[in-house]
Amino acid sequence: MKRKEKCIVPNLLVGRFNVSSVNKLWCLDGFKLSFKNPKHKLSLLPVIDLASRKIINSVITTNQFNSSHVTRMMRHLIIKTQLADFENKESRLIIHTDRDNHFCCKKWLSLEDAFPLKIQMSMSESHSPKQNAVSERLNRTIKYIQVEELLESNEFIQLF
Repeated sequence: MKRKEKCIVPNLLVGRFNVSSVNKLWCLDGFKLSFKNPKHKLSLLPVIDLASRKIINSVITTNQFNSSHVTRMMRHLIIKTQLADFENKESRLIIHTDRDNHFCCKKWLSLEDAFPLKIQMSMSESHSPKQNAVSERLNRTIKYIQVEELLESNEFIQLF
């Protein structure tokens, strides 16, 4: 808990859920799926572009994901997307998250230092899911899908 309290990153989203152009605001939040068989668990972390409302990347693992998984995925996505450099801070891509442990660590927060003219970090206030509503809604939708049926289909197995 103390680590989360020391994590001081402002909420730059402030209710802005409508964005006009892609690669201006990405939201992400992880969650777990449990199945009838307790040995079957998935941890998912989709990255959503708020303009297109599409999942542009994700981490999916049968283990708990950690800051290394998340940071490596995001670093790769930033490089792959070829974001422009902006002197003006307001023009940079905002990466908005909640305050989970994997986002309140030095490794994750160092992304802003690694891409100083491309991104700026943003975080919801503690215990404020409405401030990351798009990610929370996507997570809820995925949880309600008939996952047991998906696990038995060939299409879902090919994702792994």
